[in-house]
Formats: sequence, C-alpha cells, structure tokens
Amino acid sequence: MSMSEVSIEDIERLYTFQKWAVPVVVAFGLPLNMLSFYLFWRTKLRKASSSRYMAAIAMADSGYLFSKMLTHLPVFDVPVYHIHGSCQIIMYINHVSTFLAIWFLAALVIEKSIGLYWPRKKSNFCTVFRAKCVIAALTVMSIVCYHYITWTIGPSADKLYCSPWPDNNLLQPFEKLARMDAFLVAVIPHATIFVLSCLISIKACIYYSRSKSPEQEQFVRRQRTCLPQEKEFRTTPSLLCVAFTTVLLDVPNCIIRVFFIMHPIYNPVASFLQFVTYSIKTELYFISSSQYRLEVWRLIARIARFCKIIEPQNDTQTVSQQTDNGGEIIVEGKV
Repeated sequence: MSMSEVSIEDIERLYTFQKWAVPVVVAFGLPLNMLSFYLFWRTKLRKASSSRYMAAIAMADSGYLFSKMLTHLPVFDVPVYHIHGSCQIIMYINHVSTFLAIWFLAALVIEKSIGLYWPRKKSNFCTVFRAKCVIAALTVMSIVCYHYITWTIGPSADKLYCSPWPDNNLLQPFEKLARMDAFLVAVIPHATIFVLSCLISIKACIYYSRSKSPEQEQFVRRQRTCLPQEKEFRTTPSLLCVAFTTVLLDVPNCIIRVFFIMHPIYNPVASFLQFVTYSIKTELYFISSSQYRLEVWRLIARIARFCKIIEPQNDTQTVSQQTDNGGEIIVEGKV
C-alpha cells in the first residue's frame, strides 16, 4: 500500500481504534504483569533462577505500559507535556523499559540454552545470584546509557508530542544515538532470541522424541539420573511460547526502526503489535506452564480464604418475650 493509496478514512479509523485500544491493553496488562511479578518473586516459583528474569520482565513491561499510557493521554485532551521535564522523564522511562524488557528475555533464553547444551556449567552460570547480577548490570547500564534522552528531546510547539530539539548541536547526536539504539534493541537481542530459541526447540524435540520411543526408554532413564536436564525441559514450552511470540510481534516494528520507514498505516500498526507484547506474557505463562497455573489457583484460594475470614458474621440475637396482655416484644441486639 503506497502513500497515495491511503485514504483519510483509513487513518481516522486507525486513530479511533488506537485511541480506545491502548487504554484497554494497559488496563489489562498492568495488573497481570504485577500478578506475574508476585508469583515469580514471592511464591515457590522463585526457587528457579529463570523466575528472577521473568519477574524482571514483568516489571519492565509494566514500566513500558505506564509510560505508553502517559504519552497517550493527550489524545483525551489531558496535558502531560505542559510541565517542563515531564516529556523527558516519560520518554526516558519508555526507552529504559523497552531496552530492559527485550534484554531480560534475551538473558533468559541464553541461560536456558546453557542449561540444555552445557548442563555441567549450569551450576556456575544458571544460579539465582547470577541472575540478580545480570538484572542489576542491565538495569544500571540502561539508566546510564539513556541519559541522553533527558537533554536531546522536549515537547513540541503544541505540547502534544515529544520530539528532538531542532538545534543542530542536539539533533545530530540524537540521530546517531537513535541509530545505535535501534541496532542494540531491534537487531541484536531479537536475533539472539530467535537463533537460541530455534536451538532450544531442536533440543526439546530430540528429548521428547527419545522419551516417547520404547527402545530409547533405558537411554532416557540414564540421562535423567546423570544429567539435571529434566527440570529444564519442564519450563521450555513456556519460554519458547513467550520468545517466539515476542519476536513475531516485534519484527514489523524492528524493520521500521532499522530502515527508518515512514508510513501512516504501517508505522502505527507495527507499533501497536509491539505494544501488545508487553501485556500478554501473563496469558502466555498461564497457557503454557502448568506450574504457573498451579500457583495462580493457590493464590486465588488464599485470597478466598482471607475474604472468608474477614467476612462480617451475623452476631445478632433475637429475643422474644410475652407481655401480660398477650402481646409480644421482640428485642434484637449483638451478643
């Protein structure tokens, strides 16, 4: 579809759809991400080092959704760029969250590939302490590297958008840093996730084919007793589901960022597809992981028991007494 083939009606319909779709996605995504963070950080799932990455991904996704909603408020005539510094802070949170969300997922895929292909090194590299160190290092690096957002962009003249300052001394550095950011966020992590996820899928297919084959039963039993790989394969479907879904929905926007494509239809559609990936990971965990579903049901059961405990009980007692003239007096009161 060329620029000349795009009608004003198509752009208006897309604008109307995004106007109401963004708040709906944020309204569902933020609570679900908080749920995932709690389950991976506070329940039995926290024992695995991969759960630390998943909890960090949930926080990064929440940060992106929060910043996206703030940038969407001018559509509803709610000014967010009229105060000096709000534009820079919102875009800074957006860039940091985008970087962390994809690189946390890449680190998770790298850890999983180490556990499957080099199981003897798992005790050294795939630990909770190492996961915390990687999360902290990526967080610090993103906070430092994206400080340029705070002094290279600002609100537009109508205060509806956040755009680079027109000064050439700031515009040229911003364009160079934006190209570097596109390569670091759109190319390297997505290529890493896709390649390693394919290798993990091959390893998983080989494992499950051997486990289902009767003549290989003895071999699989020996593998289970010698190598600690069985636990790795239990969480593999959940990881692959999230990884491939993220890459699939991010690819259009990554192509647009790398090649600087400008189109009134393609750009917002690709941006919205990537936006959806920050809110659907909880649903993917629930569909593909039986352990995650179990923890969700346990949490619901605990909440139900708690609500039952604090539910006000009917502690009133009714007392009836006959009078001398044959009447009856009814008295109600608390015991």
